[in-house]
Amino acid sequence: MLMKTKYSIVSLPLLALLAAFNLSAAESQLLWQIGKPDHANAEFALAPGGYAQFKNDAFFIVGQSDPKHDWPYVQPGPADTWAGSRPHTFTPVAAESKHRSQRAAV
Repeated sequence: MLMKTKYSIVSLPLLALLAAFNLSAAESQLLWQIGKPDHANAEFALAPGGYAQFKNDAFFIVGQSDPKHDWPYVQPGPADTWAGSRPHTFTPVAAESKHRSQRAAV
């Protein structure tokens, strides 16, 4: 019986911590995304099989660019001979907002 009480007391702070984490995660908002999280590639440039036409690295301005034309479904690396065997940079940029600008490189 003593062991049960000991574990209950120890687990209460852990449960409180997990509840606080879940509350903050539920309050978070998606700022932007490119495409839909549906495991499909039809909404991206060069899809479904035009990878051999890849010429330029992607630069995407959130809220202005169009994934169908500006963000390729394929993102090659330096080992991909069909893409020039070189490193590639894929850069999404969030346009200025009233809060702050955000930049991320993929």
